[in-house]
Amino acid sequence: MRQDEEPAIGDPLQHRVGDCRWLDDRIAEHDFRRPADFDPRAYANRAEWQLGEGGEVAEILLSERIAWQVERHFGRYGEIRAAGAEHEHGDRIFLTPFANARMIVSWVLGLGEHARILGPPELVDELARRLALIEERHAESPLLEGVLESEVETNSERRRGRAQESEEEQEEEPRRVEAAIRPERFARLVTLASILIQVGRAGGEAEALGRVSMADVQERLQLSEEELREDIDVLNVVNFGGGSYVLYAEILEDSGEIEVDPQPYSDNFDRPARLLPVEAKALIAAIDLIGEHIPEGSLASAREKIVAALGEDPMEQGLQVAHGRSGDDPDVARRISRAIVEQRLIELDYYKENEDEFSLRRVEPYALVNGREGWYVASFDPEKAQMRHFRLDRIRRAEVTEERFQARAEVDPAANKMSVAFTLEHKPGSLVAALSALSAMGTNLTKIESRPVKGRPWEYIFYVDCKIGSSADGTRALAALGEHCGMVKELGRYSEAH
Repeated sequence: MRQDEEPAIGDPLQHRVGDCRWLDDRIAEHDFRRPADFDPRAYANRAEWQLGEGGEVAEILLSERIAWQVERHFGRYGEIRAAGAEHEHGDRIFLTPFANARMIVSWVLGLGEHARILGPPELVDELARRLALIEERHAESPLLEGVLESEVETNSERRRGRAQESEEEQEEEPRRVEAAIRPERFARLVTLASILIQVGRAGGEAEALGRVSMADVQERLQLSEEELREDIDVLNVVNFGGGSYVLYAEILEDSGEIEVDPQPYSDNFDRPARLLPVEAKALIAAIDLIGEHIPEGSLASAREKIVAALGEDPMEQGLQVAHGRSGDDPDVARRISRAIVEQRLIELDYYKENEDEFSLRRVEPYALVNGREGWYVASFDPEKAQMRHFRLDRIRRAEVTEERFQARAEVDPAANKMSVAFTLEHKPGSLVAALSALSAMGTNLTKIESRPVKGRPWEYIFYVDCKIGSSADGTRALAALGEHCGMVKELGRYSEAH
């Protein structure tokens, strides 16, 4: 792992997974303890350039063309304000704290001519240095064949050396296969369960819930308070299943006791449904994550009821849901959801990132789907007579029209298979390049056939069937395939037969 400087012992570190040469997955959950004064949730919702310690603030000029999208994706990582009179009308200034100069420079360069670093001076100099380095490295002559072969041999020797070292380490210390719960912890959980069951039974005889001091249990099992809390959480989860649980334990913070309810609820169907705290927190996190992407309506009322039953809002007590990369506008999502329910056409002001231009689309919306890169609206374009998927974070404006449409029987937003026909140039590697493009988009090829093109020797039409994660992923796969093919025609999308 690369490190720019040697840290002091006890300092928090942040490492990019992409910079890790290898990871040791033999470390189990109890092989280390998190320091009490370290809270990793503070790093959950930071931008890549903010992973570290640093107090400087970058000042970045954004053009009007891209500022709206930057505000959606990255506005929460800083402050966006209007630019001064010396800049173009509509330009914006993005102020964001940063800890890693290389990452923020890389992000600004990715925005092309639409972004420019204004300060601080050290960051401006770093940008100039990086640009000079790129120019220098791309101006060098390519490696000659002999040099390249020598480099390949050297790398192969290094890999063989590392593999031999790894084999020697495994001979000295056999690799252990980790279970979901390690055997020693499982024995501890069984002992804890027996203690809590006895406490619950004693309370049941007195027609009350059983209680036991946390300190007593810690002493008997030689556990820290944190370990005891974790074990109780695990017991509450594993005891729940099939709509019942054998016991339920809850820590009473005021008295420092554990309250145990041993009643097996599966035998008492007249009792109201009981939601475990961990389940309630998971439901609230899921509702907050889905947001406004359910056409049937918001889940705000359901969230309020869960919070009321739980007695607190987990989001206000430290529970955090890391933001994804969607960056879409909730208002746009709400409008599209309404159009789906009411079967109304929508007009989209859509930004085509590759062409760096806007286009106006009028489509029939059918569903909101979550793809690998964010949320999409699955729609049918009457003008082009085919399905189209638009990323919500690239929709600058969405308007619901008064025109209604009838759902088309051939449109299936939940399709997970796709059939495609395409042609290729007659040159070495063309088929490999096309299939590699499909694979890179996450599709799984299930069938391929070829037919010769009449009157054109050595040219073929290829027919492929492939599985797709979502209809939106299929659209991305078609776009990637089009970069390598002379002709691409989608023959259909459909749900896999079961």
